[in-house]
Amino acid sequence: MLSIAELAYSLYIEDWKQTHGVTREVEMQCKKQFFCNNIDMLSDWFEKSYQDSQLDSDYQGRGTYVGYYEFIHNEYKDESYMKELLEDPVLIQKYMDDPRRTNERPFFDASGWWDNFAQGIRDLHAIDISDFGSIATTAIVTEAVN
Repeated sequence: MLSIAELAYSLYIEDWKQTHGVTREVEMQCKKQFFCNNIDMLSDWFEKSYQDSQLDSDYQGRGTYVGYYEFIHNEYKDESYMKELLEDPVLIQKYMDDPRRTNERPFFDASGWWDNFAQGIRDLHAIDISDFGSIATTAIVTEAVN
């Protein structure tokens, strides 16, 4: 199910492109260049790969729009900007009802992820596989620990 935040992010990207002079011609040239530079890349979805690459690109010196999570923490919390983007009263109401709009806690917080990951590995190694009854579960845990 799509969220109002996803729609707002898509509209933000289009707005960013327009305000930074990324014309249809510039976009087409960037896509052609991306294709030529990545012709051997395995991808089932060119458009998604291209969009992901633009976060690391600069639209021929024009800069680039922010990623989704940065958008959620900044532009998405700017109520007047979002109302301007969404325009439609039904969409604006969905935005106003979205808890991410005012949530002070980061929607995605990667701080400390390495410590959490390392602790998870330590916990996994501390598992006594005899606590598991089924042979299949024991095999999976044994493989993960080793």
